[in-house]
Amino acid sequence: MKKCGQDIALDGNDALAERKLEEAAKAGYQLNERSRRLAEQAAQEYMHKSYGENATLAYPERTDESQVSKSQSGDFDQVWKVKDADGNETYVVIEAKGGSSRLGARRTENGMAQQGSSKYFEEIAYVMSRKDESIAEELLEARKTGKVQYLKVQLPIDHKQGASTVKEAHIREFDLSSQFGKKRKVR
Repeated sequence: MKKCGQDIALDGNDALAERKLEEAAKAGYQLNERSRRLAEQAAQEYMHKSYGENATLAYPERTDESQVSKSQSGDFDQVWKVKDADGNETYVVIEAKGGSSRLGARRTENGMAQQGSSKYFEEIAYVMSRKDESIAEELLEARKTGKVQYLKVQLPIDHKQGASTVKEAHIREFDLSSQFGKKRKVR
C-alpha cells in the first residue's frame, strides 16, 4: 500500500507540475504578445516621426479603437503608404518583433524562405492576395519599381534583477533586391 500511496503522491506532483508548466506557457505567451504589441507601437512611432502626416497605415485596417493588430501567420504586421511632396506613393512594410523574437521562416513552393528575404516578401504578398487583401497587389507592383521599403522593428527587453525594461527600438531595413534579404541598419 505504501507504494500505492507514493504513486498517488507522484500523480499529484505530476498534476501540479503539469499545471505549473501550463501557467508558465500562458505567462510566456502573454509576455511575448505584450512585447509584440509594444514593437508595433514602436513601429508606428517610427513612422510618425520619420514621415509625419505623409504616412498612413494601409494594413491592417483598424475596425475598432485599438492601436495594434493581432499578428497572424501569412501577413505583414504593418503596411504603410507614404506620399512624397509630389504626391508619389511608396510603401513601408514592417515586421514587428518584441523582446528577443527572431525572424521566422516559411515553406514555399521553392523551399524555405527566411523572413526579410525577397522570396518571403513575395510569398506573403501572394498569401495575402489569396485572402483578397487588395494591398498585396499594390505591394507587388510597387516592388517592381523599387517603391517598397521592408523593415524589421525589434524592441529589445532587458531583464535585470527580476525587472524588465524596454530598450530603444532597433530598426533594420531588408534588402529586397537580393534573394537572401540582407539587412541594412536604418537607425
